[in-house]
Amino acid sequence: GGQRKTIEAVLAKPEQIVNPGYIGVTLRAHPPRGAQIVSVMPGSPAANAGLRPGDLITTVNGTPDGGSSNATAILIDRYHPGHTIKLVIIRNSETENVNVTLSRSP
Repeated sequence: GGQRKTIEAVLAKPEQIVNPGYIGVTLRAHPPRGAQIVSVMPGSPAANAGLRPGDLITTVNGTPDGGSSNATAILIDRYHPGHTIKLVIIRNSETENVNVTLSRSP
């Protein structure tokens, strides 16, 4: 019985992201609301979706960010290239929904 439990414990751990999607932004933590976009790579999925420096990402596919740039990056990394993720952003005090289709990392 002990062997089976060990295997289940290993399987229950979060798997290493094998093929994370690429969005093409640099983020800065902006507690407690989200992560602010510092820069957007030209030609990246973020640029194609119209994201701009200064935008504040508050939610990734329905999951609130909570103010950590690392949390936002981890949430985005859970999706693979080709997936479209829905971001809720705040720009100029207005809340907007932005869909971004992830690509492979360049």
